[in-house]
Amino acid sequence: MNNFLFISTLFIIINFIIIYFFEKNYNLINIYDNPIAEIKSHSKKMPIYGGILFYINFVIFFFLDISFLKLFFLEFDRFSISFFICLTFIFLVGIIDDKNNLNPLNKSICIILFSSILLLLNNNLIVSELKLDLIDKIYFYNFSFLFNLICIFLFVNAYNMLDGENLNIAGFNFFILLFLFYKTSFNLMFLIFIISNIFFSIQNYRNLTFFGNNGSHFFSFFLSIILIYCFKYFDSINEEDIILVLIFPVAELLRLFFMRIYKNKSPFVGDKNHFHHLSTKIFGKLRGIIFCQFFIALSLFLDFILQLYLWYIVTIFFVSYFVTIYLMNIIIKKQQ
Repeated sequence: MNNFLFISTLFIIINFIIIYFFEKNYNLINIYDNPIAEIKSHSKKMPIYGGILFYINFVIFFFLDISFLKLFFLEFDRFSISFFICLTFIFLVGIIDDKNNLNPLNKSICIILFSSILLLLNNNLIVSELKLDLIDKIYFYNFSFLFNLICIFLFVNAYNMLDGENLNIAGFNFFILLFLFYKTSFNLMFLIFIISNIFFSIQNYRNLTFFGNNGSHFFSFFLSIILIYCFKYFDSINEEDIILVLIFPVAELLRLFFMRIYKNKSPFVGDKNHFHHLSTKIFGKLRGIIFCQFFIALSLFLDFILQLYLWYIVTIFFVSYFVTIYLMNIIIKKQQ
């Protein structure tokens, strides 16, 4: 309880200070999202310090935790050092992307590079087998490294599918952070990100900032590694949990990837066919985002209510997801 009160109070104060600094001195950072692309929905250039806010909170927590809190990073070991360094480089890649709009191939190379470094330096982080409902154990043997690398790369890109409308990425952040907070017996590292996300959500709702590529790169990479780490070291998190939590962004990634290819477009160029784009066109911005958040949490909700095998839940989710996409497209065409 003492740690909870200390961490909560400290990071609420820290976030107030950071937000105040950004509002008064953002010209020192000078990174904006300009509404020049067709897929942009805002009409003026927007500060993009959401990811910077998260990164500063992480850095402060990391050094406090290493030094004396000992809540998650217990010591300066190979994992904590390599994790911090790789995360920092990924964050800087996001900053450069926000400033100069990096080529998708270059971003992909950076993600693969730092993911590979982290996995090679921490062999104990690599998942080498899975146990799924109705299936015997799946062993990856010599392909374990490649499997983990693909999972990280897919999630980083899938997470980016959720960005594009105010509060949507923040809503998913709450969803996965609360899941991890509960499943890790309320580890306080996730509390600091919940606090950060509250402050970001307020600013994002007020249309004062976006998450930015620095945020989506940094936090998706953070989550991908932390999900693997928690899966390996917390008995309360299993394969089913990971699949149900990530099924929505992965479904978005796969649908948009193949749809763009089918339409002879680059799968790496953004568009406005994301679930949250369609739902906000029909229901309006706030109700559309709430509707999208319902689908993000749908698989866990179905699992809790129905208590079915994993593959039944996955099937129900995908049927619901694609039927809803189909119906939303019909409604939008009629509105036009």
